[in-house]
Amino acid sequence: MKKILLIAILFTMSVVIMACSSDEADSVEENVESDGETEEQSDGDENTLYDESNLLSLGQSGSIEATNSSYEVTVESFEVLNDIVGQQSSEEVYILLDYQITNTGEEAIQGLAVTEGNLFNAAGAKGLSVTSYDFISIPDTEIKPGESAAAQILFEQEESDEYYDFIYNFGSSDGELVWRLNADEAANEFDGQLTQEDIETLKGGEMSEFAQNIEVLEVEKVTHNGEEIEFPTDQEIMIESEGEVYIDSDFITTVADYELTYDEENQYVEVIEGKADFQFEPQFDENDGGIIEVNEFYFDENDEYISRSDYKAESQELYNLIEYKNHVYLSYAITNDFLKETVNYNQSESTVEIGENSKSKQVSEILHDSGGPKAKENVTIQGEKYDGAIDFDDVGSFTEYVWLNGEHKYSHFNGSIYYKTDSNLTLTVSFVKNDNNQTVIKEFELEPGEMKDVDIDFSGEHFMGVFSKQAIGNNTGGQLLVIGEVK
Repeated sequence: MKKILLIAILFTMSVVIMACSSDEADSVEENVESDGETEEQSDGDENTLYDESNLLSLGQSGSIEATNSSYEVTVESFEVLNDIVGQQSSEEVYILLDYQITNTGEEAIQGLAVTEGNLFNAAGAKGLSVTSYDFISIPDTEIKPGESAAAQILFEQEESDEYYDFIYNFGSSDGELVWRLNADEAANEFDGQLTQEDIETLKGGEMSEFAQNIEVLEVEKVTHNGEEIEFPTDQEIMIESEGEVYIDSDFITTVADYELTYDEENQYVEVIEGKADFQFEPQFDENDGGIIEVNEFYFDENDEYISRSDYKAESQELYNLIEYKNHVYLSYAITNDFLKETVNYNQSESTVEIGENSKSKQVSEILHDSGGPKAKENVTIQGEKYDGAIDFDDVGSFTEYVWLNGEHKYSHFNGSIYYKTDSNLTLTVSFVKNDNNQTVIKEFELEPGEMKDVDIDFSGEHFMGVFSKQAIGNNTGGQLLVIGEVK
């Protein structure tokens, strides 16, 4: 009987123990599942910066209901840029984003007050807003009810292969809007590089064909007669059009100390010695530009009227003015002939040289026209060899001459003249202007066998003449050699 009772007790205890073990297992399993759910919830909440539950796509609009205003925001496009006019981002890329703001309320809103935004990439890195470029479109006036305004925002950002999130009204109590911009949706309008021409288009709309063909030349240094001078670094002082270089009128007239005025009605330019404060009235829209026709110049210093038709047909266009971005530009022909300053652009060094040219030429290389004398290479005079010379090989009591073409680039001749003859007659050598009177710049008397140094400033002259004539007497002949360099 006792054995039967003991067996019953043991059986009962076994059942109880098994039941308890089952309950513990169930409890552990439930806890594991519960922990799993907690982990999943935690993984899904990695982004705690902004709400991703109502993401907008490119082209979609979101609404903002503020205390005193209501408006819609639409992200229209975005561009990923590697550089802007050669300037690379301090991060990896630039993101230029275009969006539109539409006033859906009953009161006008200030454009600046509703222009903002933040950008994050797929890794959660926040972009840096850039405001230093003046091409960024910002609505700085009122947006009236029912009207829209375009806006842009530029960021420097770490590049993402996945997406960028643009957050408007980030953290605002009025509510925020989030656009997910997939990387492959980026526009490719600028091929990853924003050029100066692209910027001009962004700043003011489509440029005219004339303006598009203008090349703005990079300028890092300006010299005047070899000395470096200051220049406006925020201004485009040199441009190129149709293969010719032009310089900003206001800048060059300041350097040269002349004033240039324009009479639009009579297509007439007056050049006055001494810089004044004439204000040029633009003839074209800023994005158009164009050629300003000039029929006549009046040179106040000489009290002289010069018609553009007086010049050779192939060079007449150089005596018109060019307007670009509401600035007037002058050709090297005008600066040389009327402002008495040559202008050269050294592209390899991005340098503008006003006055003396750093690159010289042999005087024999600029021979234009002559009554007999010829250019000659490798001459020896009194035991010294020279690379070149102009050879007057038969001077006499009749006049021999050459014209030198300064090409509007050279204005100074430094060299020597040498006279060789078997006679005892002196020789007169004259350097003259190319005007109606052949005005003498400098004149020299040479004795037989004599060599003289010459230093001639022919600034303001396109051509300079060299004339030779023996004194009256028997025409025994002789030789004149002109050697040296022009700058």
